[in-house]
Amino acid sequence: MENELIPNGNHLLASDNAETIALSSGELADYPEGLAALGGNDTVTGSSDSEVIMGNRDDDHLNGGGGSDTLMGGKNNDTVEGGDGNDLVRGDRENDVVRGGNDADTLFGGKNNDVLFGDAGNDVLFGDRDDDTLIGGLGEDTLNGGEGSDVFVLETGAGFDEIADFENGIDLIQLPEGFSFGDISLVDDNNGTEQNTLIVDTLTGEAIAQVNNVSASSLSSANFLFEDDFDEDDSDEDDFDEDDLDEDDLDEDDLDEDDLDEDDLDEDDLDEDDLDEDDLDEDDFDEDDLDEDDFDEGNSDIEANNQDFIDQVIELTNEERTQLGLDPLTADPLLNQAAQTHTENMAALDFFDHTGLDGSSAGDRIEDTGYDFLAWAENIAAGQQTPEAVVEAWMGSDGHRANILNPDLEEIGVGYYFLEDDTGSVNANHYWTQVFGTPFES
Repeated sequence: MENELIPNGNHLLASDNAETIALSSGELADYPEGLAALGGNDTVTGSSDSEVIMGNRDDDHLNGGGGSDTLMGGKNNDTVEGGDGNDLVRGDRENDVVRGGNDADTLFGGKNNDVLFGDAGNDVLFGDRDDDTLIGGLGEDTLNGGEGSDVFVLETGAGFDEIADFENGIDLIQLPEGFSFGDISLVDDNNGTEQNTLIVDTLTGEAIAQVNNVSASSLSSANFLFEDDFDEDDSDEDDFDEDDLDEDDLDEDDLDEDDLDEDDLDEDDLDEDDLDEDDLDEDDFDEDDLDEDDFDEGNSDIEANNQDFIDQVIELTNEERTQLGLDPLTADPLLNQAAQTHTENMAALDFFDHTGLDGSSAGDRIEDTGYDFLAWAENIAAGQQTPEAVVEAWMGSDGHRANILNPDLEEIGVGYYFLEDDTGSVNANHYWTQVFGTPFES
């Protein structure tokens, strides 16, 4: 079907139908927050530029093409490929196939059971939630399974892989094709206070992988899969053949306009600057820092001494809206919870991004609180010491200002956290989040 790309502020939007879109160089130059494909089973291929491409809903196939791209599959079962360049590639929700392509890429599976291929280059892979399969491919790769029962697939001649967060008794390691347990030796490799294990090919003497924070004596054949147990072909993107995605299967009656509201894409505050690949340092994503309690919403209660700042931010935000004749936003406790959780995580876990270290988007975090939304948006900030300063900073930024003044948003939540001893790579002391929403019943 003919492409129908619609300008929408800093975005370019596709239609609600299934489309095949091939971006040309410069096509997104005036849309720094990228292309959003909306509904339908879409196929989108990027140009040689560095671009932001979002699949949003339904089963999409995204390929970044050239350039250092940011790709987000969104809902449903997507195939997301970085192509050339140092890409940030996210599957997001449901069962996705995530591929880095060439060069040094950072991959996130997101929710559900995903298959991640680093392909060529030195890649960093995060399975995130649920049961994932991680395949480093060529180059020296770092594999982080995250939550769930994960499988780390090793290959010979492909480079040395580091398994960062192997959980004995939960995760499994798939040995290269043709290998039995007798074809490897497990060698302790102590590094200061850490006790790691090297997996060595006994025939060639090649160390093919390192298992961090696990001793050789604690591993046995029960921790490994062999060729008869696991077939990589079973996890190939061919299982997600786009030929199976027949446009005729897309009954227009199934495409509820309310579900395809453009305002759902106010996650569009994820601009390329916020997702700078240079900021994605492997050390910033140390899974050892991701204590389960850090992500417990019950630990995100708003302290009384922060409440005054939070109330002032809401008041100042509504002053900006009412000056332009817009309705004031109503404070919502669930949105407050989502905002405060992300604010405290940024401070405690030493990062500054709309994407949580668990791969969650603002939409995921809002959904996890039980807030049922038609639309949402998020602003974040760090370093501003007062409510006046942070609202002024947001109003001075086109993307943040657009969220504050969006007439289709109705409710707000605010998070604030002061970290006095802020000694990490992000030293801002003051961390802020605004979360906006329109409830489903509106």
